[in-house]
This record gives sequence, structure tokens and C-alpha cells, in this order.
Amino acid sequence: MIDFLKFFLLPLLAALGWWIGSRSSRLGHLLNRYAALAVLALWLLDSVTGIFAGATSVHRVLAHAAVAAAWLAAPLAVGLFLQEAIATGDNGCGLGALAALLVIPAALLTAATGYLGPSHAATTAHPLRFAILHLLAGPGLAAAFMVVWLLCARRISLDN
Repeated sequence: MIDFLKFFLLPLLAALGWWIGSRSSRLGHLLNRYAALAVLALWLLDSVTGIFAGATSVHRVLAHAAVAAAWLAAPLAVGLFLQEAIATGDNGCGLGALAALLVIPAALLTAATGYLGPSHAATTAHPLRFAILHLLAGPGLAAAFMVVWLLCARRISLDN
């Protein structure tokens, strides 16, 4: 039951982002920009520890923190972007909202493949699938979406 309630958090955070953006656009721009930067920095730190330290407890803790940060910051950014798009008519905000929204499933894909791991191999091809999904596709997609989110948030905050 409590896991189901987590999904109500996403629209609530988007509504909070909308409200913050409508009350103080400068605060909304800064919050969006630095949230994207923080999530990307945490994601990159987690990726570096995963590559060089392997599946250690540091990597696991950072991975949990990165997914939680994406889970909290991305819906907030979606609300901020959508409020800005409607207020100004800027189409770039729609791209930023889409990128922030897609960060969540990309981060969850990476987390799910990390929990499965290469040790649960039913066939010999499974470790290769794990390597492609967990080490390349998931983090690459998430990082690409985070960079687009950051660039859109940066452009908006510099314009205003």
C-alpha cells in the first residue's frame, strides 16, 4: 500500500513546482537549474564509483541517492517547466519538461538492472544483457535526459 502512495508523490511534486514557478519565477529558475545539476552530479559520481569500485556499498548507497534525487527533483522540474511554458509560450520548456520526465524511467531502468545483476544469469547471454542495460543503455539514457534538462533549465534561467 505504501509503495502505491509513492506514485501520488509525482503529481504532487509537479503541482508544487508549478506553484513555486507561478509565485517566484526567479526562485523556480534557480531551483530547476540547480536540481538538474545536483541530480546529474550525483548520477555521475555514482557512475564513477560503479565503474571503478564495482558493486560496493558506496555504489549502492549513491545509486539509491541518485534514484531518490531523480524521483523527487524531476517531477518538480516538470511542474516548473510546464508553468514557464504556459506563462511565456516558450517551446523549449516543453523539451525540458519531457527530458525531466524521462529521467525517472531511465533511472528506474538502471536501478532495476542493478538489482538483477549479472549473477542471476539463466543463460550465458544474460551477463552481456546486464552489461548493455546496466552499464550503457540505462545510465546513458538517464545522463542524456539529465543533460537536456540541465541545458533547458540553464537557458531559461539565463534568459530571465
